[in-house]
Amino acid sequence: TEPGVYTDSYLTSSGCDSIVTTDLTVVDEISLTNVVSICEGSSYTQGSSVYSDTGIYTDEYSTASGCDSVVTTDLTVNAQIEVTNTVSICQGESYTEGPSAYSESGEYSEAYQTTSGCDSIVHTLLTVHLYDETMNEVEICEGESYFEQSSEYTVSGTYTDLYFNAVGCDSVVTIDLTFNDLPVVSISPAGPFCIDAGPQTLTASPPGGIWSG
Repeated sequence: TEPGVYTDSYLTSSGCDSIVTTDLTVVDEISLTNVVSICEGSSYTQGSSVYSDTGIYTDEYSTASGCDSVVTTDLTVNAQIEVTNTVSICQGESYTEGPSAYSESGEYSEAYQTTSGCDSIVHTLLTVHLYDETMNEVEICEGESYFEQSSEYTVSGTYTDLYFNAVGCDSVVTIDLTFNDLPVVSISPAGPFCIDAGPQTLTASPPGGIWSG
């Protein structure tokens, strides 16, 4: 079992020595270990074998001298990292993921590389909430005030008040406010009238409205 030159003696059929000399070479078995990392979804090929799961695998071959050659594969499959983020923003804002900025509702994906060189995918489910906008046309009389939440208005004009709606975004209320002048009324004839004068016809200026007296 060891390399060397060995001699064996026999007797031939005629009774003489027969000597066999053996020059023995022991060829070492070739054994290799490969440490391999791949990404999830990939595979590693060793000879006729294909591996796609983490593990230790052994493949045997024959060398030119006819001896075994053993290759051991220590395979690590690095998982792909996948993350989903649900995001809400307000109209007019934008959301940034890596080098990308998004300002419309939708589903977006960004691919990165992890420290192991494999894909890392970030999915963004983006909802853009529109702001509420309301227009109120208001007419009141001179001398009165109009209140919109904490605001008080006493002059004709267009005013804007800003609030937060239920999702935390802007809610805009625009008031188109008109102050109407108080009427100046004159009545003719001016009187005085006697109690027994009977029904009298009075004319008011400007016309319209409801009068009592």
